[in-house]
Amino acid sequence: MEIIMLCCPFSSPDPVAAVTLPDPRLVYRQLAVAGPLIALPPYAAVTLSPALAAAALNHPLLGVRPPEAPVPPALQGTAAGTVFAALVRMRDGVAHRPLKSALRTALESLPPSQVTATAARLANQLAADRPLLPAALTRFCYALPICVIADFIGLPPEHRPVLVDEVLALVRCIAPGGTPAQLTAGSRAAETLLARVERATPGPLWRALDAACEQEGLTDKSLVPLNLIGLLFQACEGTAGLIGQSLLAEGAPAARVAQVLRETPPIQNTRRVAQADTDLGGCPLAKGGQVLVVLGAPDAAGTLAFGAGPHACPGRQWAVAIAEVAVAHLLACPAQQSHTTAYRWRVSANARVPEFISPGDEP
Repeated sequence: MEIIMLCCPFSSPDPVAAVTLPDPRLVYRQLAVAGPLIALPPYAAVTLSPALAAAALNHPLLGVRPPEAPVPPALQGTAAGTVFAALVRMRDGVAHRPLKSALRTALESLPPSQVTATAARLANQLAADRPLLPAALTRFCYALPICVIADFIGLPPEHRPVLVDEVLALVRCIAPGGTPAQLTAGSRAAETLLARVERATPGPLWRALDAACEQEGLTDKSLVPLNLIGLLFQACEGTAGLIGQSLLAEGAPAARVAQVLRETPPIQNTRRVAQADTDLGGCPLAKGGQVLVVLGAPDAAGTLAFGAGPHACPGRQWAVAIAEVAVAHLLACPAQQSHTTAYRWRVSANARVPEFISPGDEP
């Protein structure tokens, strides 16, 4: 396969900027005219077909971090860096497999009916009075997934309001392109979250992960609280985007959620880095070369909404259950839809999350 080099980002559509455009698929189709795999600096390759995206996510020599920088330099020596270094999603190979297996086992050990019931209980508490005005609606979309995970971890209910802010600060800190102020706030939030988790009485998810780690032979006890914090922030943007976009769709709650996952999944792309000289789809990649893996490519039919390969998200059932409960709860109030007419997209390089605003506010 010949890889097409598009050198000037100003003369071609931008696959990262596409994430927050009205329909990112239009940009992906424009780029795909040059071929299913293109070089678009700073990326050595951008995948524009589901088949190549799946190949990249399953590639044995494409990892999640540069081999010489397992932790971003800006996070080194901070509490956020400690969390980052321990996360299963930031590990590859031998360090990844047993921890990923333990995490999957823990999530799957809890009955889906329990997740649904907990989400319904918390949705009623967080949005007892409906309709929610736009700002409160946006807050609800972020808060529900965080609070559901927190409840299963065993974090006290009284911590919920500030917990949401702390998780959002950590998301901004760890995401690429964080400002110095966001890095500082996120690292402070990581310290507080670590202290909260360490003081908590373990809930069912904590106990399940602890048992699964022991079964996998993982003796580092710090991995459990650190990866529980990881679940909090990993659930945040993706599930908030699933809830928010589903409110903009049509039909019954389950049909709305399925449509979003099929057409505009909340996580639109992910990145991989060549761990050694290799190739993807017959195209050479030098060690350190970055690959932008487009998960929202047209015709993916939702197959990549939660990734694929070793780093596929193990929380699909949880995210779908929480989103369906959230949408059903909100739409039980007919007036709620009137507060979803105006929104802006959260500033992000990969997450597609509508943030609702009052009509007339700047988009």
